[in-house]
Amino acid sequence: MIYTFTLNTAIDRIIYFEEELERKKNNKISHYLYDVGGKATHVSIILSQLGIDNIAAGFIGTEKGGLLKELLKEYNVKSEFIVQEGKTRESFVLVDNSGKGSFMITEKGFTVNEESYEKIIGYINEKLKKGDVAVFAGGPPPGIDEEKYRRLLRAANEKDAKLFVDCSGKFLKTAILETPFLIKPNKDEFEEFISKSGISDENEYIPYMEKLLDSGVKNVLLSLGKDGSMLAMENREVYRVYPPKIKEINDTGAGDSFVGGVVAGIAGNGDLLEAVKSATAISASKVASGMSSGFNNEEVEEFLKEIKIKKLK
Repeated sequence: MIYTFTLNTAIDRIIYFEEELERKKNNKISHYLYDVGGKATHVSIILSQLGIDNIAAGFIGTEKGGLLKELLKEYNVKSEFIVQEGKTRESFVLVDNSGKGSFMITEKGFTVNEESYEKIIGYINEKLKKGDVAVFAGGPPPGIDEEKYRRLLRAANEKDAKLFVDCSGKFLKTAILETPFLIKPNKDEFEEFISKSGISDENEYIPYMEKLLDSGVKNVLLSLGKDGSMLAMENREVYRVYPPKIKEINDTGAGDSFVGGVVAGIAGNGDLLEAVKSATAISASKVASGMSSGFNNEEVEEFLKEIKIKKLK
């Protein structure tokens, strides 16, 4: 079974505007709707859309938590959240017709108490077994520090689950200590991690990615946004993946869709490079849509034809 863990769940209120957003102007809304926010919940949606069984777990608040579960049901996602008194946070995603991507405004999220934290530790110990996949995506909410975060990852590791981690900053440093099967920082997160910014030559990333492999991380997938990605694998091969050209409408959740595609590929034939290729097409389809979640199968098939892969090492 694949378990996705979103520790700081959210609901997205996507607000569409008639024209390009401008400061000091009356920007008129054409319509708005609700969609699933959070991080690993998007991974669950991709998996469910591909017909792959999975369970979305993590924390939700008593306020608006029910709405999140209902939204997930619409995507045929089964959820088993720890419920705590509080408000499930809401994110505001602003989408205009400029093709330049969306704006996102997020709430902080409620503080996870000790009882809820111990419940999720118990959940991991009870549910996960050898051969399962555990996906942790997004930063933890207030109440979970680095040591508590590491304990969660360690609990999954102790069950011999295959660990996928998508986080940043101090939590990325913590996650690396648990030697995940795969980590997926984006360009900004990775450059923050290595304390070096403004890298323009892709080859400059390779020594840092290899250093992570030396530390015990099995695979490093570096997302470069609209420029594609780089993959450093356990066998020391390094690849560059170039995405299709698209009109960007809503990039919210693109990285999560990317992770979902990779997890789906690993759950299928197990070929990581092919998984990254299909994930690139899925993520492109998501960005070309106006929603925060999901993709279009026909678009994915077309995008796959445009993706280029180059072996760097």
